[in-house]
Amino acid sequence: KTGTVTLAPGDRILVCSDGFVWPQPWDEDKAATVARYQRMGELLQQGVSTYLTTLRQVEDADKPFLQYPRFKQHDDATGIMIKCRA
Repeated sequence: KTGTVTLAPGDRILVCSDGFVWPQPWDEDKAATVARYQRMGELLQQGVSTYLTTLRQVEDADKPFLQYPRFKQHDDATGIMIKCRA
């Protein structure tokens, strides 16, 4: 997809790989998806490194992959947060 977005001061854009996204539980419904992305946003406001540290802790706590389906302990995670200043 292509397009344009109008940004206001303070708006942020996150460009990230799939390994950076907060993991999705097996039985997630639409409301839980919204809550998961909101939680992700709250953590990102504390900084990308804080977010990634917390993400790794959550993944490490689910070593048998029972809560979050995935093929390995964690994927490579790349994230860039861009904040509009003016």
